[in-house]
Amino acid sequence: MYLENLFLNNKSILNVLPLNPNYSLKFLLGYLNSKLISFYHIRQTVKGKRTLFPKIVVKDLQNYPFPLVNKSDQKVIIDLVDKLLEMKKNKNKTLIYEREIDNKIFDIFDLTEEEIKIIENSAK
Repeated sequence: MYLENLFLNNKSILNVLPLNPNYSLKFLLGYLNSKLISFYHIRQTVKGKRTLFPKIVVKDLQNYPFPLVNKSDQKVIIDLVDKLLEMKKNKNKTLIYEREIDNKIFDIFDLTEEEIKIIENSAK
């Protein structure tokens, strides 16, 4: 979820704050919700392996791979996230934008077709 308003929440919610000027929050929203990061989380974290209520904890998030991504590549993700958020606001399907974000994240990590297939098949 991406919010620009101030909200209060309990301690079970993680908030991602703009502390690093190298990353846009909307880029991070697309990145953290990508199939690649879901794949990584399930395989690399204890709480991600749970079948009942898997979750992300701060310690896990701190160990995620965060590549240096140039502003133009981030802009592509940001534009797709903006379109996706607009579609969600209107209760429209967002699968096309989710796939485009996933494909761009795969490109950023320079994944092979074989690696992408493994990730795609694991999400089914």
